[in-house]
Amino acid sequence: MKKIFGKKAGMTQIFTEDGVSIPVTVIEAYPAKVVQIKTQATDGYDAVKVAYIETKEHRINKPKKGELDKAKAGAMRKMAEFTPENGVEYKVGDVIAVSELSEGNKVDVTGTSKGKGTAGNIKRHGHRRGPMSHGSKHKRLAGALAGAAYPGRVFKGNKGPGHMGDEQVTVQNLDLVKLIEDRNVLLVKGAVPGKKGGEVMVTYSKKSEYVLSGKAAEDAIAAREAARQKQEEDKKTADKAPKKAQPAKADENKEAEFQEKTGDNANEEKPAAEQEAATEETTKEEPAKVEAQDKEEAVTDDKDN
Repeated sequence: MKKIFGKKAGMTQIFTEDGVSIPVTVIEAYPAKVVQIKTQATDGYDAVKVAYIETKEHRINKPKKGELDKAKAGAMRKMAEFTPENGVEYKVGDVIAVSELSEGNKVDVTGTSKGKGTAGNIKRHGHRRGPMSHGSKHKRLAGALAGAAYPGRVFKGNKGPGHMGDEQVTVQNLDLVKLIEDRNVLLVKGAVPGKKGGEVMVTYSKKSEYVLSGKAAEDAIAAREAARQKQEEDKKTADKAPKKAQPAKADENKEAEFQEKTGDNANEEKPAAEQEAATEETTKEEPAKVEAQDKEEAVTDDKDN
């Protein structure tokens, strides 16, 4: 995993467009030059060796000077190694700077904590003190560590007074708020271990996803896109698949069939009803015709007379 080495410059705050204050730690990164590429074939493991922090030539020993001269890296005070990401290749002479990172990612920051000297149980381990009332003889003491009969000794690993601080500490999942590439500076949300001027190491967080660079970034984007397309295709096939008929729909189908059957019977019975109506009309019309004929005959008889 890529590592950026730098020093803690201090803390400040920046404001978002909404006026929200964000406390940040300013880290000045050292441009690191690649001096050696280690492989399984030659060294038994894969790693990238870098050198950083320029210094005067007479301050480095001959073995280190020979290694730096071979890579044409100049006089550098410190060296370190890291395992490269899959698909990311480095060459001797490449410079690793803050431009390798991306804003908005999560990072882990490792540094050396401030030394506190010798501290007691309460400060060092957060133990509770004794009562502060009159006559108490157990206010801030560590208390008993072992019985006389059993165990008759102090168990290893007991928490007690001793040296506090000045040890390697890693703070995880900090937000990388801003990068200032021209000044090789990065701003990390929150506090990081160590004093002002203390050396720190910044890496992408192990507990969250991060944006890669180069070929690894392209591969990651392609994998995410392929997964998204597959999900969409699965959804489409699921929508097209025939769905099982629900009981309510079955009842509706039965009712429709019943209506169709009753409708057909009604259609069959309709002509008979029409015939009956037609016969009734004809029977009504016949007396009227007879009366009209009788009147006409009566009129003709009167004329004759």
